[in-house]
Amino acid sequence: MHYTSIYQSPVGEVLLAADEIGVVGLWFKGEKYYAYCLDEKNEPQETPILQKLKRWLDIFLQAGSRTLSLIFIG
Repeated sequence: MHYTSIYQSPVGEVLLAADEIGVVGLWFKGEKYYAYCLDEKNEPQETPILQKLKRWLDIFLQAGSRTLSLIFIG
C-alpha cells in the first residue's frame, strides 16, 4: 500500500508517496509521469516517513542547498 501527501514547494505542488519501508516517489503536479508507478489503491495519510520527508524538503529548500544528501528513515 502506498500512502500519499501533498507538499507545497516554492516551485509548485508535489505529490509525495511512501510505503511502510520508505519513500517510493515524488512528482510535480502536471508533469508527464505524474503518479507513475503509484499503487492504484493508495491512501492520503501523513505517515511518519512522509512527515520526515516534508521536514527534510523544508530544510533543503530553505538552505538553498545545491547538493542532495541521503536521509535514512528508520
